[in-house]
Amino acid sequence: MHYHVAICQLFQPLLDCKQISRSIYGLFKWITVQSARDGIRLLKAYHRLFTNRYQPPFQAFCLVHLSDTLLREARSEGQEAILFCLELLREALPGFVFIGPLQAMFCQAAQECGYALPNNIEELMGGRTRYGPEEMLDTCERVTYTQPVDMLLDRLDQSTTEDFDDAWKAFIESHEQADEERLTVASEGRGSEGPPSLQGSPGTRALRIQALVNP
Repeated sequence: MHYHVAICQLFQPLLDCKQISRSIYGLFKWITVQSARDGIRLLKAYHRLFTNRYQPPFQAFCLVHLSDTLLREARSEGQEAILFCLELLREALPGFVFIGPLQAMFCQAAQECGYALPNNIEELMGGRTRYGPEEMLDTCERVTYTQPVDMLLDRLDQSTTEDFDDAWKAFIESHEQADEERLTVASEGRGSEGPPSLQGSPGTRALRIQALVNP
């Protein structure tokens, strides 16, 4: 779960960078949304086995960040993500004081994105829907859990985007080549039972997601 949150937080701010090309933007958005989906899938698997009443505290932040990514970057899945997030947080609410303010911050973010909150929002939030700034500061040292995207983009070296496409493809291709070499060695060791060779030109292989998220 932490891994998928890290991938989302790495790529999501770049989606607001106007200088990146359309093709790179599409790739970054795919990575971001897919990572959020994979993280939510793990949370659903966890929920089928365990109660969130005794979850690790940091898991609540993973849940909020992954759900927030979907409601911002995958609008068709946003409403479902909101309900899932609030239901799981409700289970953890009796055990952790910070859950209430975290719920309130998530609800505020959802409304700012144009979503309607569930009709049973008071029940989902344990009867209390408002929290003061001090309580939010105690939760994550800011009045919001979201990334300070504007600040991150202001610190981004604008010259980075000038040759970003070429640098990105070179990075991916270097990992692709290493993957091919490992597959070749493994295939030779197993004889005819080895996996099929990777296909496609280096240009088409440059955008294979596996090389990115499993370097």
